[in-house]
Amino acid sequence: MNNDFRPYQTDVLFLLVGANPLPNYIAARLLAREQGTIILLHSVATSRVAERLARRLRSDRPGLTIQLYGVSEADGPAIARKVGEVAHPFESSYPRLSVGLNFTGGTKPMSAYGYRALSQSFPAGMFSYLDARTLSMVIDPGGGTVQQIPVGRSIRLKLDDIVDLHGYQISRLENRRGNSLLNHAITEVHLALGGMGQWRKWLESWANGVKLPDLGEFPLLRPAVDAFDAVCGGSANESGVAQAIGFHRLNQCGKYFVGEWLENYVFDAVRAVAGQAQPDDSAAGIVIKAPSRPGFELDVAAIIGYQLFAISCVVTEKKEPAKDHLLEAVTRAGQLGGDEARFAAVTFCDDQKVKELELEVSETWDAAGKIRVFGRSHIRDLSSHLLKWFREANQEVS
Repeated sequence: MNNDFRPYQTDVLFLLVGANPLPNYIAARLLAREQGTIILLHSVATSRVAERLARRLRSDRPGLTIQLYGVSEADGPAIARKVGEVAHPFESSYPRLSVGLNFTGGTKPMSAYGYRALSQSFPAGMFSYLDARTLSMVIDPGGGTVQQIPVGRSIRLKLDDIVDLHGYQISRLENRRGNSLLNHAITEVHLALGGMGQWRKWLESWANGVKLPDLGEFPLLRPAVDAFDAVCGGSANESGVAQAIGFHRLNQCGKYFVGEWLENYVFDAVRAVAGQAQPDDSAAGIVIKAPSRPGFELDVAAIIGYQLFAISCVVTEKKEPAKDHLLEAVTRAGQLGGDEARFAAVTFCDDQKVKELELEVSETWDAAGKIRVFGRSHIRDLSSHLLKWFREANQEVS
């Protein structure tokens, strides 16, 4: 626990539950005193979110008392009456008993009328919100000087923790099939002028029989052919290459050769800077499922503190396919990481298309500073560019 938050922790903490439980979870962990009481105020639409949040908080902080109350999401006077009713039992012990409200979640009427009701009953209450732009907690200590305290790594989560808060389950493929030597060699093929086209023609030739490439027919595939030889001990053969990737037969390696190699290459780059960026978690090929909701996948993800960095990987030089993949990442990862999440795409687009992509997606989603696109010029030194992004992503919007 970051000691900077201790002066602002309260015995009773009101939380307004929105669609994303992550900010509420962070607020509860930082601002509720040991043996304190947390009041979760939720609408009909967020009742299940509140239940999952309560379950997780009871598990992580068993000393807390968690109470759930339904309120209107839009009827201001009804919200004020309900908040006043819930708060009334604590009035007799105030100010010996400290009271706070974090209004990061919930609707605007819930925030406005909840604040009005509590500030009248508890004028020295601690009122706060989590600023997603700066990853800091902004606190108004009962009319005193407003404080802005960086959260940083005060709360450190795993990807499983964030997924669990949303009621999903996760399949992690950190040890997914692939080979770093092959990942880098295939990347070199795609960086060469005309290499991407020859690689695709080789894969298309599988329709006439699956076989390793012939340099006479596909000379630009030399880096890959040399790597095939290396992983087979000097002379490539189909079963040896397949086994190096993690399969028994070459015809099982289609998905890897089509695009999974790029996901692996990007994940290699993430792991290469782990000692400097110190992510609390990272994974590739992440399959996220829920019993009654559509599942989705994330190509590569990293967690720093409680902030999600999601990376979409697409083997293309064209802007539109890259845009589609990036938008998918923004949509899916945004569901998990909320406003704090950051998004990137790794593509083979040129610098002009990279700039256009970043601008278009940022404007479409009102996400200035949250979007990065890495293109052809970034690929060889991708680890350095990722490290810079991890370190400076929040500076861009502060």
